[in-house]
Amino acid sequence: MDHAGILEHLDEYRDGELPPELAAEVARHLEACPDCRAALEERAALAGSLSRLARAEPSEAFVRGVMERLRPAAQPSPAGWVMPSLAAGFAVAAVFVVLGLSGTSGESGAAVSDLLNAGDSEAAETFQVIESAGVLTHDQVLGTLVEEES
Repeated sequence: MDHAGILEHLDEYRDGELPPELAAEVARHLEACPDCRAALEERAALAGSLSRLARAEPSEAFVRGVMERLRPAAQPSPAGWVMPSLAAGFAVAAVFVVLGLSGTSGESGAAVSDLLNAGDSEAAETFQVIESAGVLTHDQVLGTLVEEES
């Protein structure tokens, strides 16, 4: 390893954070290189000086301000789950309308039965709500359009 590589790893070497093989390589280089030894001693002296500095403690007002800004973000919004649920319900309703599943009562009863058999009680309930609202099926809309053109 060259000088630049050794200098890059000196802090990790000093702190004992290098893998054993790399630490041994740095140690061998330091034995033979006075410049790198001097750089290691400088860094050790600097680290020692920095460790003796007083640690700054944040003021109570600073901590309180940070905590106040974090508090609203931590509380979940009801819209976080309500809106996706409503969107899913409307999507299911749209599928029923487009596919014409809310046809005559005989057809709708079969459709609800099929949905319940498939284990989709939420879709069956939505289907029943659509049917009770009198929403026209795809076939009914097309039939109306055909009658109007005739």
